[in-house]
Amino acid sequence: MNRLNIRVYGILEYRGKILLIEESYLQQIIVKFPGGGLNFGEGLIDALKREFLEELDLPIVIRSHFYTLDFFQPSAFCKQEQFLAIYYKVYTHDLYRLKILDPKIIRLYWTPLESLDEDILTLPVDKKVVTLLKHE
Repeated sequence: MNRLNIRVYGILEYRGKILLIEESYLQQIIVKFPGGGLNFGEGLIDALKREFLEELDLPIVIRSHFYTLDFFQPSAFCKQEQFLAIYYKVYTHDLYRLKILDPKIIRLYWTPLESLDEDILTLPVDKKVVTLLKHE
């Protein structure tokens, strides 16, 4: 069965550093931007805000749309799924609240934008987003 897997991610920058998440997913360790899957009946922005609250206890504000995957990408975890990812630049006034709430998250870390390397991210589209961030 072919399915569409829609994901939405936030690029949170603070003092020149980008927030990344290391998490356990299907018995693998992945490094990615914060965010996750869209639930049926949910809008992209609502989903992203929900994900930040559920995973990190962090209320966010959408700054701008950054990138939408514009090529065919099968899911890295299920080849019968087409992966579609949308990225927004986000900010928060409540960074002091940042904490791990999701047990799948192993750690959070801030990486300086100038030293952010696509090789540390797991998903192919995240790698492209790093390239776009570094060339904006």
